[in-house]
Amino acid sequence: MSQQNQETGTEYSPEMSAAQGARRRLAALVCLVLAGLVLLGAAWWTLTSSRFDVERIRTEAETIHKAMAGMLSMGLPVSDFIGFDAASDRVLRFDPAVRAVEIVDLTGQVVLRNPATFDAGTRDWDDGSFLGLGADVPGIQHHGWLSRFSLPVAGRFGPAGSVIVYYEHQIAAEFSRSTAIAGVAAMVLLALGLVVHATVLANPEVFQSYRELAILYGVTCVIGLGVLGATIFGLAATKAIETANAYGESLGSRLGDAMALGIDPSDLVGLGDVVREYQETNDIISYVALLEGNRIEAAAGLQDQTDRWARPDGVLDAVIEVRPRRLYRPQYRVAVGIPLAVVTQILWQTGLAVMLGAAALVTAGFGLLWRVRVPGSPTVDLPLPARASG
Repeated sequence: MSQQNQETGTEYSPEMSAAQGARRRLAALVCLVLAGLVLLGAAWWTLTSSRFDVERIRTEAETIHKAMAGMLSMGLPVSDFIGFDAASDRVLRFDPAVRAVEIVDLTGQVVLRNPATFDAGTRDWDDGSFLGLGADVPGIQHHGWLSRFSLPVAGRFGPAGSVIVYYEHQIAAEFSRSTAIAGVAAMVLLALGLVVHATVLANPEVFQSYRELAILYGVTCVIGLGVLGATIFGLAATKAIETANAYGESLGSRLGDAMALGIDPSDLVGLGDVVREYQETNDIISYVALLEGNRIEAAAGLQDQTDRWARPDGVLDAVIEVRPRRLYRPQYRVAVGIPLAVVTQILWQTGLAVMLGAAALVTAGFGLLWRVRVPGSPTVDLPLPARASG
């Protein structure tokens, strides 16, 4: 009987060896495709994050420009902007990505800078999009991970100079967030699960049928794409809330300065114009509101506005408290919202090329499956070795 088992094992060892080789090839293919999807997802998030950064930095430069409006309208040179330190401190305080703010005259000479110790040096700045990905953005230049946005300003008698904001891309820090970590961990677990299935649990018959292999591979890719899409959307939502939070902190700081002087926000002249300025200078912000409790003191962009504020549907928002100078004063808050539709639109715009790359990668995997399978008829089962009888 022992001799019969040895002969049976020897007889079917070539088929078993072929199935084992097919298992290894399938595991390698699945891991390769999932790793490629993760890399494409990283490129997608780099483009999306860069787009949010551009919108935020543009608004912060516009905020400084608005603060200069009075002196520019009188025809004064940009070097006479006495409110530069306060305006630039506000940007530096509430946006950790900003490294410096400068104002240059028409000759390109720096006349105001915060912090004074910052030195851009003699870097060679490249025009175009960050890392050469996506569409070019006017006014943006890059040098490695450091970028700068230049906003020309004009006075009463013509061009007066530019506001320049230097900021750093924090892609690595953003990938360390829990959303990204959870998404990558899910992709790794999926890959490990498929490796275990392909190398240990899958029946040899599976590797003779291209249809069954395609179903297994297709389900894996669909799950991987779902995990990847959910991860990128989660990162984008977090980035949108952080962007809204930066605007809210900036406006809240301006109101806090007034309250520190004993001025109640409701007594400020032109408060509605200030709120409207924050909403209109950014393409992705849907509304800005100043609240006393839940009562709307001033707002811009709210649909069906009433005297009471409620969180709008389909909006990612941040609500920032403006601390009063003394007790027994009304508590004011700043609410800033970014629509989910805008976040989704940015994801589609930045991810179109990435999606095409993912489709090409998955399609190539289907083609490689033909080389993974064991040659033979799908309807023929591999016989199992005879079991020894007692």
